[in-house]
Amino acid sequence: MSFELAPTRDGTRLAYTLHGDKTAKNRAVLVHSVAMDREFWRPVAERLARKAAVLTYDCRGHGASDKPGGPYTVELYADDLAELMDHVGWPTALVAGASMGGMVSLAFASIYPSARLRLA
Repeated sequence: MSFELAPTRDGTRLAYTLHGDKTAKNRAVLVHSVAMDREFWRPVAERLARKAAVLTYDCRGHGASDKPGGPYTVELYADDLAELMDHVGWPTALVAGASMGGMVSLAFASIYPSARLRLA
């Protein structure tokens, strides 16, 4: 599946894919597990995209995203997610994750409480 790249403040480029109509009122971001990439969520994203815009992305150090030296923290991943949402013009979204993605989602909700509608 094709992807685009979004820069973060430190210059790291994050690979992402928007599924469905990115201007849809309902929006969801899906964060993958450690050692996976945005393709982890493709079957779910394609299904959700019938009713919502869905953003999947490769966390830094994963998939097609840049892999700068660490350390990587869940807070850094949460900041990356906030910057990616700004890049695509989404002030709010449902944010869900599996394993590492769940930890990123929790950190994101803690650091950016106004940037989410629901946490799944």
